[in-house]
Amino acid sequence: MASMQVVWEKSSGERVILAREVELATNFFARAKGLLGRAFLPPEKGLLIRPCNSIHTFFMRFPIDVIFLNRRNEVVKILRNLPAGRVTWPNWATYQVLELAAQVVPSDLQPKARLDLCINS
Repeated sequence: MASMQVVWEKSSGERVILAREVELATNFFARAKGLLGRAFLPPEKGLLIRPCNSIHTFFMRFPIDVIFLNRRNEVVKILRNLPAGRVTWPNWATYQVLELAAQVVPSDLQPKARLDLCINS
């Protein structure tokens, strides 16, 4: 499975690393499994599910931060500290969903911001 880093460049030019090691889930089995079976998600890790416009947190053991992104990696919607046992409505503007550890997404990250997805070498 490919791994990448997710970076947000603020309007000030400051670059904020949201996650250093993000797994990419693009096939049916990887998308279906998601974060299930994990006891926790470290703050530096995440999961990018593509294509995806809705998620659930059934059977998960921890809350997560969720960023819905379009094809241009622009933020469409953010759900912070989403508890286990929830489901999100489909968001038709969304192409991919980034799942991160709870309380990792900065409070000043807002919709329309663009994230850089950099493949780790």
